[in-house]
Amino acid sequence: FPVTIAMISECSDSLDPSIGSLESEITSSIQNAKAISQTEVTTNSRSGRHSLFSGTMDGVPVNIEILVFKKSSCAYTLTLMGREKGFENQRKYFENFKKGFKAE
Repeated sequence: FPVTIAMISECSDSLDPSIGSLESEITSSIQNAKAISQTEVTTNSRSGRHSLFSGTMDGVPVNIEILVFKKSSCAYTLTLMGREKGFENQRKYFENFKKGFKAE
């Protein structure tokens, strides 16, 4: 089952988006987005949020796992997105990606 792992970074000294708005940018791509879980976390020595959402895309059930945090005037959004069926089996790859990700 194909899934997508992605990282978005936005750096700006003048803009300071909220964690919620960064998360909303990602969840706006799916219909009927529903939060399954949201947990405040510490990653890369910064506060952030780890969330799991479900919804549909073109009528297909999908899940999105999101890790959002800010560090040194940059906002980072790490995501795993894929079909609901088989999603759990793919989460281990995202866990490895998150563990290896370092923001300077």
